[in-house]
Amino acid sequence: MKKLFFAAVVIMLAGGAFAQTGKQLYNTYSDKEGVEAVYIGPFMFNMVKHLPVGGFDFASEIIKFNGFYVLDSENDDITHKLKKDMNRMVKDNHLEMLMESKEDGDIIRIYVAKEDTLITSFIIIDDMGSDGLNVVIMDATISENGLDRVVNGMGAE
Repeated sequence: MKKLFFAAVVIMLAGGAFAQTGKQLYNTYSDKEGVEAVYIGPFMFNMVKHLPVGGFDFASEIIKFNGFYVLDSENDDITHKLKKDMNRMVKDNHLEMLMESKEDGDIIRIYVAKEDTLITSFIIIDDMGSDGLNVVIMDATISENGLDRVVNGMGAE
C-alpha cells in the first residue's frame, strides 16, 4: 500500500478524476472492513503543493484540485464489488486507457477523461487478482500541455 501510495502521489498531479464519483466511491468503501483508505483534500494539497517531486514543481500545472482518493482492499467481497463499480465508472464515463501492464496476474490500468484540451480525470486501477485491488482517483484538472510538461519535467533529472 505504501509503495502504491508514493507512486500515486508522484503521479497525482498529472491529471484529475470525477469529483462526485471518486468521492462517492471513497464514501462507500473507506469504512469497510479490510479496506485501507487515504483522502487528500484541497486544503492539504495547497499546503504541500510546491514541494518538489523529483525536482519538478508539478503543482504549477494544476488548474484546479478537488481531491485525491486511494482505496486498497484485500477483502474478497469488497474487492469484487469495487471492481464492478470501477468497470462501470470506466464504461459510463468513456474513459480513455492510457496504459495497461500485466504481470503474473497483476493488471494495472491507467485511465483519463478529457474535455477538449483539458484532462479532467485520472484513475489508476491495480487489480492484483486474489491479492486485492488498489484504486487511485484524482479529481483535478490539467491541460494536455501541462501534462506533457509534467511528464517531461519529471524525466529531466
